[in-house]
Amino acid sequence: MLIYALQGNQEIALKLSHAINSSALETLSLNTNNLGDTFLITLLRHLDSPDLRELQISTTDITNVSAQELVCFLTSERSQPLEVLKCNGNGIGLDTLRTLYSTLQKSNFTLRTFEAHGAAWAGVEALIAEESAKMYHSTMEDLRKVTLRNELLRNRLYEQALSLLRYSRTLLLPSSR
Repeated sequence: MLIYALQGNQEIALKLSHAINSSALETLSLNTNNLGDTFLITLLRHLDSPDLRELQISTTDITNVSAQELVCFLTSERSQPLEVLKCNGNGIGLDTLRTLYSTLQKSNFTLRTFEAHGAAWAGVEALIAEESAKMYHSTMEDLRKVTLRNELLRNRLYEQALSLLRYSRTLLLPSSR
């Protein structure tokens, strides 16, 4: 009963986003709830948590209707803490995956893991064509490369920060003489 109360309920999505924003929650798993596009769009529009590192929205009954809001969220400063996005088993479609790839490649350098297995199966008849299947696999490989780039950039940043820490301590800490 509760699951159906969430589906498309903008008021609950708004309250949930405000609760997350004022908490120290690092992982939000909404997996296997039939939330739908309206719920996700409302949630993403208001989500602004500095601590949220992982968002799991697999099999939540979202479609390509949510794509634009997902792109807006991933390109905004509000998503900078986010390192993991899992949206497996949703019917977002191949075009949405291509759009997400383009977005991540150009505008998001913090997302390290992106999962969308089975997400292009919206319009199964389109994927039956060999060309579409190749494009799907190519897109998934492109997405993997972008998240790998982000992982490498993050590791390099941490290495540089640690090496600078040695010098900054000397400059910032008062001498003990």
